[in-house]
Amino acid sequence: MLPLLGRLEVLEEWQGTPQADPLQLAAVRHEVLGRIVLAMSEVSSTAGKAACEIERTYQAADRLRAGEQARVKQQTLWAIIIGAAAAMAAGGVSLSDAGSSAEGVASLAGGFIAGVLGVTALHQEGEETFDHPNNILREVWVHPDQPRYIPPSIWLLLKQRIEEDAESRSFLDELLKSWRQEGRLGSPGSKTADRRSTLFFGPGGSYTTSDLVARAQMLDMLRAKILVMNQHLERLIREVMIHTAMRKQSWSPARKNR
Repeated sequence: MLPLLGRLEVLEEWQGTPQADPLQLAAVRHEVLGRIVLAMSEVSSTAGKAACEIERTYQAADRLRAGEQARVKQQTLWAIIIGAAAAMAAGGVSLSDAGSSAEGVASLAGGFIAGVLGVTALHQEGEETFDHPNNILREVWVHPDQPRYIPPSIWLLLKQRIEEDAESRSFLDELLKSWRQEGRLGSPGSKTADRRSTLFFGPGGSYTTSDLVARAQMLDMLRAKILVMNQHLERLIREVMIHTAMRKQSWSPARKNR
């Protein structure tokens, strides 16, 4: 954009002089606006890719949740049945001549089995193989020189520093910091963090429900960061159009005088 904007400035300065070239000026202005619109479409396209991955990830998480809920219901039902059977057995023993020891054994065994079923129903997560060979998150993580799934214009904007300061962070740095601070990868140095780093930024693998939700949230944060760029591009296109309109107004008196 910068060379084109510089050329546009020169051509506008030449208006009203023998060097004026209206056709070239119109062509450069059209090229400037076209490149801005192209960048905005690339932002929308990249955000759309992230949105598709988010939806696909949440669908897998919903399937796992449905299976987990069915398992919880089944194990809860068995816990109720076993608990009731143990109570009935204990009651039957107490009415017979077997004595209190058999009653205690029946109660203990039934209570233990029912408790195990209840606890496992609450804390056991299902797993599902989830593949993502076209992994846009990997590019954010490894910072390649030439990304494959993020257009060059978006990549340059993501690597742009937020402030004109050598020590300031880029948009990519801020995104990675947010992933870590909000616990999407797990506690730093933990086994969960190591496992998720390999899983999330690789071609895929065995995911739990919490893994899938964390990955979808990371993708959503990336999409939000990309969509913010459209605000900057919209501001740029407005500035170019306003500048052009002001230039045309300044040329009008010169045309009338001629």
